Amino acid sequence: MIRQIYIYADTGTPIFSRKYAEVKEVDINELLKFIVPIAQNLNEGSIEHTDITRYRISYMRLGRFTNVFVSDRTSETARVEEALVNFSRHLETLNLNLPLSIEEVKILEKISEETVSLIPVKICLVGFGGVGKTTILKLLRYEEIPLRYEPTIFGERAMLVIPVGPYKAVLFTVGGQERFMPIWDILIRGSDVIFVVTDSTPENVERTKTHVLPIVKETAKYARIIAIANKQDLAMALPAYRVEQILGLKTFGCVAIDPAYREPLLNLIKEILLS
Repeated sequence: MIRQIYIYADTGTPIFSRKYAEVKEVDINELLKFIVPIAQNLNEGSIEHTDITRYRISYMRLGRFTNVFVSDRTSETARVEEALVNFSRHLETLNLNLPLSIEEVKILEKISEETVSLIPVKICLVGFGGVGKTTILKLLRYEEIPLRYEPTIFGERAMLVIPVGPYKAVLFTVGGQERFMPIWDILIRGSDVIFVVTDSTPENVERTKTHVLPIVKETAKYARIIAIANKQDLAMALPAYRVEQILGLKTFGCVAIDPAYREPLLNLIKEILLS
């Protein structure tokens, strides 16, 4: 996902910026003081990247402007580059005046939001069979919630009905049976957010810690990882705070068959993506 967009004039002066999601752990403004002069000395149309912690700063010079995208390292580099090239070329056709007029700023805001929306956010639900991954997916999509367990074969994909800011989110689930675990890395790779789902029983939480977490952390090093302690209505369920202690992950307690959990879960997704 593209978090922030910056445009600089050929003098190095910032003329436009939009922040759609926070960038924590690093001071982007300080980094840009070093990156922009480098970008302005690139061959016209060439793209370079600077990776730092979980973020990637991509930049190119084209015509009068140097354009900078700040994205997550989980995003495919080729897609970010394509978005940056299209954005830069579009910018060149506008014949902008400096300083920008109010109308020109509105035009750039529209182009920026459209650009950000082109790269969907990938959210993956991972866990053993029967923990409620498909039920959570249907809960988030305002679909009929299944009351009978039917194993997911390989995986499932669906768009999130509610946009998250300017972003479109794609939800994935993985088949939870052990025979599918060897291909989990294929489905997990490139995820911006991973929900590790358990059924909150002591046995399942321990198995999740031992077998699921190592795969997730190895495959998706830069993803945001949250646990969902599902089936909190069952007698044997560990409370969410206890699951959090065992897994070492921020944990959301849930009863996925109860529609009352939909809005809190959607709000959690928005918080994770935008903060």
